[in-house]
Amino acid sequence: MKKSMKLGVKTAAVILGAVTLMSGCGSSIAPDEVAATLNGTDIKAGTANFIAKYNQAQMDGMYGMYVQSGYMAEDYWNQEVTTGSSMQDSSKSNIMDSIEEYYLCDQKKGNYKVEVTEEEQKKISEAAKKFMEDNSSRAIRQSGASIETVSEMLRLMTVQKHVYDAVTDETDIEVSDEDAAQKAISYLTVAIDSYYDDNQNKIEYTEEESKELREKVDNVKLRVDAGDDFDTVVKEVMGEKYSVTSRTFGKDEADLADNVLEAISSLKEGEYTDVLEVEDAGQLWLVRLDSEYDEEATKAKKEELITEKKDEYYTSKIDEWKKDAEWKVNEDVWAKVKFSPLFNVVSNESDTTTDQ
Repeated sequence: MKKSMKLGVKTAAVILGAVTLMSGCGSSIAPDEVAATLNGTDIKAGTANFIAKYNQAQMDGMYGMYVQSGYMAEDYWNQEVTTGSSMQDSSKSNIMDSIEEYYLCDQKKGNYKVEVTEEEQKKISEAAKKFMEDNSSRAIRQSGASIETVSEMLRLMTVQKHVYDAVTDETDIEVSDEDAAQKAISYLTVAIDSYYDDNQNKIEYTEEESKELREKVDNVKLRVDAGDDFDTVVKEVMGEKYSVTSRTFGKDEADLADNVLEAISSLKEGEYTDVLEVEDAGQLWLVRLDSEYDEEATKAKKEELITEKKDEYYTSKIDEWKKDAEWKVNEDVWAKVKFSPLFNVVSNESDTTTDQ
């Protein structure tokens, strides 16, 4: 019988989506066992297990789509990703790294005058209580959930977010307009060497077919230079399967071919490149420069670069703390955490009722 788990919980720092337990029995981990020790402080297995199960649910939500479409086997957690290491092994290793990070932030929070406010603690307590009330006993057992484990995970996530903000506030991070500057383009790409049919079989074009495609793109170029609408011309000349794509890019973009970037650099707004061939990709490109400086995209890029720099600084601080920490994982206890059975995930930003 399919059992359900609701994780429709929203706090200041984290949103948990709804997950459904497919089958299985309860967790074999005793909550008070020690999963790891950080600087002499024991980390309970109950909390570590629930954090792992929460992460499993998120990943099951992503991988489940591939299972349903036939691109992945249902036992993907047991598949080998590196020699002697399964996907479960790799994911659990990353999760344990995150657990260490959470507790390092918890131990360092006093240095940054970080605390969980009364309002935040109230929300965490209410969320944990509602979680336990809304879920079946079987689903709760399988996830290892309890008032204590759910509350502790939410508290750790809240602390980590506050410490991240405090740490990154230590450094002055600036990104110049030049570094963030974004151009806007519209372009047509046409494969001339091969294509994939409806069954994803690669089909090589004949010389005659390739020549015909080149002639069509040349025709598109002639008509847009004469003032015809780019989108309309592409549909009329190339057919419905082709379309014009729009995007922005900056100076450090690596996904555009060198000859395409060079051709764009000489354009004024509204002008088109010649028909360009990207030989490595077996494609023809025709590009129009829509904006030399896209203000909205540049602003968004600047925010993205600032976030990247903040992440880099925060990660360097965490690495420094880890280097100085006394950290030991109880491998026998951690080995009891299994990513089975699978979860179905329903994404939502509010409490959501699922089948009971």
